[in-house]
Amino acid sequence: MGLEETSQTAGCDSPWMQEHNGTVFWDSKAMDVYSVRLRNRAPKVLWYKLVWDRNCPPRFSLIVWLIMRKAIVTRDKLLKWGKTRDASCPLCGLAVENRDHLFVQCLFSRRLAAAMKCNLLLHTDWDTMVNSMIIVGNTRAGEWHALVWCMLLTFIWKERCGVTHGSPCRTPEQVA
Repeated sequence: MGLEETSQTAGCDSPWMQEHNGTVFWDSKAMDVYSVRLRNRAPKVLWYKLVWDRNCPPRFSLIVWLIMRKAIVTRDKLLKWGKTRDASCPLCGLAVENRDHLFVQCLFSRRLAAAMKCNLLLHTDWDTMVNSMIIVGNTRAGEWHALVWCMLLTFIWKERCGVTHGSPCRTPEQVA
């Protein structure tokens, strides 16, 4: 099967890259053909449009994507890995820092949401908050809510990182 035939089979529009049965072929300037096998694509998650919204800046989307996948390094993980002795939240100091606490239960985060005039942190657990955002995200005003939510999570994470690395903790009103 030639590259032209592969391109038509896979429906790839790129003149320099074609896909067939999970293998991507591309043509270099020297006309040598290279290929790479990609892993199987996972089905889209329900929160896909919340994170990768066309109105959301990529720097916000990337941080929120990491948050959604639990790929951010919170203090509970650092404690488990033996990299820290203090797992308390650097923003409020009232609980162990994990994703759910930092973005849903932390007093700093709730005050920041209030300062930004958004009622997106009315829930007490992460899954309920995300599920409600998915429902809201499917409405006409959902794009605006998704953008504000991504901004809120990004501001919380940036402030947490700043405090963790020695910056003075600002008030939620200053962050907003």
